[in-house]
Amino acid sequence: MFTMIFDYFHNPVVISDWAGKIVYANHAFLTLWGYSRIGQVIGISVLSLWKDKSNAQQAYDMVKQQGTWQGLLGAFTNADKELAIDATLSLFYRKGHKKGYFLSSFQDITEMINLRSRNIFLSSHSFDWFFECDTKGYFRYVSQSAITFTGYHPGTLIGKHLVSIIHQQSRKEISILIQKLKEQQSSGHEEIEVVIETQQIPQRETLIRFAAQIDIMGVYKGIRGICKDVSVYRKFEHDLKEKEQKIDELNTALQVVLEKQQEFIHKKQLDLSTALYSNLTPNREIKSESPDSTWGGKDAIAETQTASPLALLKQFTHREIQIIDFILKGKTSKEIASTLSLTLRTVQFHREQIREKLGIKNRKENLRERLLELFYQD
Repeated sequence: MFTMIFDYFHNPVVISDWAGKIVYANHAFLTLWGYSRIGQVIGISVLSLWKDKSNAQQAYDMVKQQGTWQGLLGAFTNADKELAIDATLSLFYRKGHKKGYFLSSFQDITEMINLRSRNIFLSSHSFDWFFECDTKGYFRYVSQSAITFTGYHPGTLIGKHLVSIIHQQSRKEISILIQKLKEQQSSGHEEIEVVIETQQIPQRETLIRFAAQIDIMGVYKGIRGICKDVSVYRKFEHDLKEKEQKIDELNTALQVVLEKQQEFIHKKQLDLSTALYSNLTPNREIKSESPDSTWGGKDAIAETQTASPLALLKQFTHREIQIIDFILKGKTSKEIASTLSLTLRTVQFHREQIREKLGIKNRKENLRERLLELFYQD
């Protein structure tokens, strides 16, 4: 008889007659209360569902007088499991019937009540705090952790408007989001980062995540939300940016130092080349070379035979010049490695580099003889 749209509701719905006998229950009710079929509840008293039957009776009596009632009732399931139910009771009349019927819709809030009582999610030791507001945005519940977060005792916030503790800069934006939830009439959520004006505590940057409360009839009941302190994260981000800026400044300064050091090394390398050349050719006049002279690749090979010894030395690194000096003195690769504290493989690598820069392609050509020819030519 009462099979209708309530069959598809996710929240439990029960219809009882004027005497309080159940005449309809949807599937969600059967599931929550632990019944397997509707025949188990048809005809039983609706008061038998509740833990405190006297409080339940008062609620239904009020419905007869005022037409509606909403509040919290304790219940027992078919398996004697205790539930906390947010109940909405209303009265309606069917055509041709003088006595009305009771429409009861329920929302199971057992888990939320348990979380409150255990201080898990709403712990006073947590920096997150939970709140509920009515349809106009006034606090009707605030968790104990609000004391740590805002400096306000929860009791002093009850009755205050949510916007009243938000910094002036964000009040308009959060009002728009609340109105958006109210108009959408959905269970979706919104997030906003604002500054909370605290009492005797520095202002806190706060991430508020809130959602609309919609009952079984699709009526907007207000909002509930969680406030998370993100001031520590924002301070960390600020400090991090300052450190990154300092690092950039240090990198710039270091780059300047490295460039000056490179110039110094280059000058010392040229001085060493000049000194080495003077020792190798004491009776030869040193010819100055253009600072724009470049060495490498095919040009270096082609000009090796005609270039002056000083010009040749400029293309070698400091280490290669050291090794050239030892080679001219008749030292073997093993002896050079031991003297310079290098591996034999490293010395051999430098020898190959010297051969390449001098344009020596024939592996049978003696490197020392070529160097003697270049630096001791008549």
